[in-house]
Amino acid sequence: MSTMKDGLLHHKRHESWKKSHKPPNPWYRIGVIGIIVVAIAIGVGIILAYNVSIRWGILGGVIVVGGTFCISFTFLIIYMFLYGDGLDTRSMPPLVERGGFLLNISANRVCRFFLTCFYNPCDCNIVNMIMAGEADKTAQEIAKINDGNGPEPLGVCWLGDSEFTFWHNLREDMISFHPNNFNAGFGGSRIIDMHRHVDKLCLKWDPEIVIVHGGGNDFDFSGEDVSPEDTSEALMQLFHKIIAHPSVKRIGYFLSSRRPIYKDKKWEYFIKKQQLTIDEIKASDLSDKIEIFDLRDMMHPVEDFLMDRVHLNDEGHAAKAKVLLPLMLKVWPFDEELGTTTNESEGSVTSKRDSLEIGNGEECVEPLI
Repeated sequence: MSTMKDGLLHHKRHESWKKSHKPPNPWYRIGVIGIIVVAIAIGVGIILAYNVSIRWGILGGVIVVGGTFCISFTFLIIYMFLYGDGLDTRSMPPLVERGGFLLNISANRVCRFFLTCFYNPCDCNIVNMIMAGEADKTAQEIAKINDGNGPEPLGVCWLGDSEFTFWHNLREDMISFHPNNFNAGFGGSRIIDMHRHVDKLCLKWDPEIVIVHGGGNDFDFSGEDVSPEDTSEALMQLFHKIIAHPSVKRIGYFLSSRRPIYKDKKWEYFIKKQQLTIDEIKASDLSDKIEIFDLRDMMHPVEDFLMDRVHLNDEGHAAKAKVLLPLMLKVWPFDEELGTTTNESEGSVTSKRDSLEIGNGEECVEPLI
């Protein structure tokens, strides 16, 4: 069965996630609030104009609209900082927790809107600057491993986005695969960000194996402006850069499961991008260097996620590790005497687990983003 067919079957299985409820579009709610604010501003302006002067009427309306915007923008900034801190510490602040995942979705969408408003083709844009900061923060954490000496050579580097960033127990969860795992994930990263920062995050430490996960944020930040073909091409360029490093012998391309809040459009983009990349791998000179680990049919219950229903909690990552470990050990068993993994597969093989549902898919909500 082809990977594309598997992906479409997986897509149909997630139809059961749509049975809970259909929350309103956040932009619709923002629009309604905006109309109410403008109506209040007009009312205040008319009252002041009638009782004082037209100048005061105009000023009053501007103050109402401007004040509302400033208060809302300040709240958004505070909320996103608290949310980011909660992801880092594995404990969401009360404001974020009580706001629920619908508020979280709305805040993230509005935040992305403001970030991408300032996007331009030059290297100096706000998204690039934020991602550079996230990469620096991750690089500092990696350097602290082994009492400040950094990861030992010939280890396993996990390079990716927030699928890895907030996998806080990655080293412990995957120690059965290799004793020297290190997490080079930085949240929000696109493929271009991984390409820019792979040297200081990963290759600097001379890993033997690099596990890669990415592509979702390319869609989130660009939407219609990025195609599956674009992302697949960027991934292949990243793979070639990684394998060109003398210490790297193998690459793992990790395909994660669908998240409860993903819209069909986003998941269809994932499926097409992944299939294109797999086809490119098989047709390239990397076919015997890259292994594909496919966990797309793994269905986590809501309890496996943080409140945003995007990022797995510690229990969710542990459940993922239990499924991923046998796949990796089957094709790359660890040789304790050599202190490294051996490759038992002939060429690249798509490693796919047997279909297994963890929890009840009925508990999940309709995909949103």
